[in-house]
Amino acid sequence: LLDVGGSLPAVLRCPYLSRLSALTVYAQHAGEPLARAVARSPHLSGLKALHLGRNRLGDDAAEHLATSPHLAALEELDLSENEVGETGARSLAASPHLGRLTRLELRENRVGPAGAEALAGSERLG
Repeated sequence: LLDVGGSLPAVLRCPYLSRLSALTVYAQHAGEPLARAVARSPHLSGLKALHLGRNRLGDDAAEHLATSPHLAALEELDLSENEVGETGARSLAASPHLGRLTRLELRENRVGPAGAEALAGSERLG
């Protein structure tokens, strides 16, 4: 999805999204409202891959995604080029819903050594 701007929350309420297995929302700079809308959308429960690169997502956004039961089928989560820090990394590592992930991309974030350690040592993430 490109150039959806302020209509993104409404778009993510569309029931036709339930037909998707992958979704990319790239460079919308939507921040935490994007993550909150994604996390709250029951229509995304069939997603296997979610790419949210370059959206100014921080720790709060990572927590929304980590605590969403609607994202439990995800196998791939790409949060590249955002602002996720140690706290966000810890939320992802502790998520009870992201256990199916086989790929977690956090390139160009602010995870730091402690965040990386939390992710590497996570008993919930394979």
